[in-house]
Amino acid sequence: MFEIRHLGEPQAALCFELADQARFSPYIPYLQNLAFMLGVVLAERLQREQNERHKAELDALVAVRTRELAASEIRARSMLRTALDGVWLVDSDTCMLEANAAACAMLGYRPEELLGMRVAAIEAGDSGPAIETRGLRLRQDGCDLFESRHRRKDGTVFPVEVSITHLQELDQSVVFIRDITGRKQAEDRLLRSQAMLARTEGIAQVGSWEWDRATDAVTWSDELFRILRRDPAEGAPSYAQHAALYPPDDLARLQQAVAASLNTGQPYELELRALRRDGEARVCLARGVPEPDAEGKVSRMFGSLQDITGQKQAEGRLRESEERFNRAFQFMPVAAAITTLAEGRFLAVNRHPAPPARHAPGGSGPAGHRQERPGRAGPGRLLPLRHPAAQAVHDPGTPALPGTPVKVLRHSGWRGAYTRRMLAMVLEAPRTPLRPVRRPRPRPGPGWIVVRVGACGVCRTDLHILDGELAEPRLPLVLGHEIVGRVAEAGPGARFEPGQRVGIPWLGGACLACAPCLAGRENLCDAARFTGYHLDGGYAEYVLADARFALPLPERNTDVADAPLLCAGLIGHRAYRMAGPARRLGIYGFGAAAHIIAQVAAQEGREVYAFTRPGDAAGQAFARSLGAVWAGDSTQPAPEPLEAALIFAPVGALVPAALRATGKGGTVVCAGIHMSDIPAFPYRLLWGERMLRSVANLTRQDGADFFERAGRLAIRTSVEPFPLREANEALRRLREGTLQGAAVLVPQA
Repeated sequence: MFEIRHLGEPQAALCFELADQARFSPYIPYLQNLAFMLGVVLAERLQREQNERHKAELDALVAVRTRELAASEIRARSMLRTALDGVWLVDSDTCMLEANAAACAMLGYRPEELLGMRVAAIEAGDSGPAIETRGLRLRQDGCDLFESRHRRKDGTVFPVEVSITHLQELDQSVVFIRDITGRKQAEDRLLRSQAMLARTEGIAQVGSWEWDRATDAVTWSDELFRILRRDPAEGAPSYAQHAALYPPDDLARLQQAVAASLNTGQPYELELRALRRDGEARVCLARGVPEPDAEGKVSRMFGSLQDITGQKQAEGRLRESEERFNRAFQFMPVAAAITTLAEGRFLAVNRHPAPPARHAPGGSGPAGHRQERPGRAGPGRLLPLRHPAAQAVHDPGTPALPGTPVKVLRHSGWRGAYTRRMLAMVLEAPRTPLRPVRRPRPRPGPGWIVVRVGACGVCRTDLHILDGELAEPRLPLVLGHEIVGRVAEAGPGARFEPGQRVGIPWLGGACLACAPCLAGRENLCDAARFTGYHLDGGYAEYVLADARFALPLPERNTDVADAPLLCAGLIGHRAYRMAGPARRLGIYGFGAAAHIIAQVAAQEGREVYAFTRPGDAAGQAFARSLGAVWAGDSTQPAPEPLEAALIFAPVGALVPAALRATGKGGTVVCAGIHMSDIPAFPYRLLWGERMLRSVANLTRQDGADFFERAGRLAIRTSVEPFPLREANEALRRLREGTLQGAAVLVPQA
């Protein structure tokens, strides 16, 4: 007999109790082997059951995780599709693997066009090496955040904010892009506003300040540092340190005004003297405005300090002048009165004693006095002192005898009957329409001339001034610097005679004593003055000009035809000369200057390639009619490598395009006075000894050389005349690009 017992988990032990060991002893080895095999089978079965149980649990967990992952992917793709920001997935070679709808809409591509495209193809802000450097940094840090610029399919460039996360396991990156055009425009507007505020403060001589009472910190504007001649690097003094800025009596008045403002919450205003570092005292108008906090307590103050020294000096001179005039008026050797012109109303009568009464034979007045019919006073008109208005203002102590004559004087500040006046289109503030104004005709001083304007061309520079892109005009201002006319009046020493035909260009004056001027390069003079910018220009019937910078003109053409030559022709000619002896010449922007220089180049045997704005078929046909061998969009490559290129359009993006179209050793000349920002471009476009240069204004010799050359060539200007009062319409047409050739204002039309 034997018994099998289970002795514990997980191993099974067998114990045999043999009743008759002698009987079964031969079978014991076999039974032991059998027991061992049964144990092994049992152990394997237990292990298999355990494995199957674990596998079932794992399968269930995998199924749960798979469902969660699928749901997460659905949510992620839904977010990807509906995200307002662009999202890409790129591989290690910066090739796009996926792009959401926002990215496609932002860049103007279809999804299939973006797949496989390298990021460098849409990058407009960084070069290829810079992108590769950023990729290496991304692999090291795992993420990156930066601003860049991207290029759409249509070629336009816009600013973006880029956030990248590198997926180390997949060697891929997720890229989020956000169009920040609005933010950049807001930042630009803020910067322009701040710059405009600084310029306005400078013009008005008003400095601003802010005082934080809690910290006693004071902040000054740049103009306030300039007014008080303090170094901005030293910072603004605290309120407690302001005692050194004012004389004691003025300081006491200021402290009293500030204390009252803090207590009452009301602003203050007072005149006082402020001391500069060198001890010079300036008369200033000080203003302060308290700012209460949420509890109604004044925590900060804002204010301004305006330098009115010049105003006070002018007021003093005016008072002295008025006192001298009054003394002279009172002691004139004749009885005199001041009247208004429009109403004949008496304002003042001097104290001259009345002369003996004049008798008129046969007069019907009392005692034979001559009777005069009362009437309105006029300049130089004699009125009897019995006139009611005269008696009302006459000094009671002076006899008012009938028939006493009064000489009526015209005050210098009034509009006189014989003042010569003219029409001018005046710019009073940037980005506002020109306003027609009747103003006195200018009078020439020594070496100056007054020119009766026959025609004045409308230049793109006028638009830049009107739009505030050239920030230092003298306002109010008469625009225009392509002026043709005849001398109406010449001051002493002027080199022109009345009736002589002259042209007045952009360069209106220079010091003629600095190194550039002495070298014949007065266009680079730091003290240069420009017509229609610092000096009143030709959008008027008459213009005042320095005779040294006016150009004598031949009589062969009309004023309207010659007007564009005074800027478009002169600046274009200077750019043309800078291009050197190039046989194949590219011209970008086919407007007033280009249509003149294209004729010069074609007649001198050069090949002209004209580049216009995309879609301007009329402009391209116009270029071909003037001798261009090819004309096309500025986005197209040139059919032949150019030897030089002239850029007249104020578009910075044309610079890389022109460099790309120009062969090695070629020259690209930027001919405008203003241009939008030039985008970054790879050095290889400049490499190969290509030259990039600009044109700055013109010299008097440029004018002489150009008109001598123009006399040998058949230059035909394409113009569209406008009456002077339609200057705003001409500027609008120029801005919209709907002119072929040049707009010209005709004051006498």
